[in-house]
Amino acid sequence: MTGSSVSAVTAYTAHREWASRPPDERYASVHALFEAARARRVRIEERPIETGEFRTEAIATDDLVIRESSGRTAALTHWSFGQLATIAGAPPNYLRTLPAAIASSAINYGLQRQHRDQHQLFVERAAPWTVHAMTSPRYARVHHDELAARVLDLMVQHPAWHLPLGYKDGEFGAERVPSGAYLGDRDMFLFLVDGNRDLDDPTDATHAGLFRGFILRNSDVGAAALTLDVFLFRAVC
Repeated sequence: MTGSSVSAVTAYTAHREWASRPPDERYASVHALFEAARARRVRIEERPIETGEFRTEAIATDDLVIRESSGRTAALTHWSFGQLATIAGAPPNYLRTLPAAIASSAINYGLQRQHRDQHQLFVERAAPWTVHAMTSPRYARVHHDELAARVLDLMVQHPAWHLPLGYKDGEFGAERVPSGAYLGDRDMFLFLVDGNRDLDDPTDATHAGLFRGFILRNSDVGAAALTLDVFLFRAVC
């Protein structure tokens, strides 16, 4: 063997997040994201509920809620409505086109035939209640604040790790600010780089080097799996 080669890959995952996240899901630091995730975790609890202990109820032409046997009602997010409809064996996208009363009847009919005895709610601790997720009792939830705390520990031990700079709020040409820390109602996304630890790149005639980076993704409502992508990069733009 007389030579070696390294394949080059251009990744757009972080760019898509930068371009599509609304301003209220963007954080200027990992610590700010951690604080928001911790506050969210304190506000929301996990609790089991029996299939026979709740039904849906229409409260307006285009809105429905969960009503528990205790009489307490809770609103549904777009995501948790989809989960509930799937549990009931009904297509969520189609139900969203129907009046709430008809959609509620279809879901309730499906719940009567549901074989799962129990579900796990991810719901606000205090009124007004909102159900953020309805999952299987076996669903293993990894909390965003726990992961963000581990990243903060890494940054304390190795200060070279940081968020890359990007245009503010994903608007090309705007002020460049720390980007790559995103937290929404369905998931968390962290993109960090370590530009001070350059490695030799045999394909680069300029010898600028390669640098380390990672992308950490997680969902605590069942929208995606926990993933960690570790990579070497030449440039972030």
